[in-house]
Amino acid sequence: MVLPGARAATGCQPPRASERTTCSAYANGLNPADPADATRDPDGDGADNAFEFAAGTDPQNAASVLHLRAAGYSAAGHALRFPSVTGKTYRIEFSEDLSTWHQLGANVSGTGGEVERTDAAAFAGQRRYYRVIVLPQAP
Repeated sequence: MVLPGARAATGCQPPRASERTTCSAYANGLNPADPADATRDPDGDGADNAFEFAAGTDPQNAASVLHLRAAGYSAAGHALRFPSVTGKTYRIEFSEDLSTWHQLGANVSGTGGEVERTDAAAFAGQRRYYRVIVLPQAP
């Protein structure tokens, strides 16, 4: 995975203020100097290294992956859950045709634990698709 300002190093070096490289890439066994590393999935969880780096999950641990799951349906609507990372911000979106996507409520701040949101506008028998997006962090 090649990141702006990446440098080859044998150990983790703190980035200069003008760089975006973080020590977490090295700490998780990733090689920022190897472009092919971005598409690898060493833990076999279906999320490549680039996705795991953006999500803040551990690319060496199959249990550490961002995934949105249905938590059930009630009179309040469809409940959705996903694991979050402190310092990350997420947007949940829904679609009825997989072509047009709409934001579901306000952005969600990561807590370091599982987050649950409810789609109160959904009703039983309605087909809706959902996705969770990790929003870019401000520089």
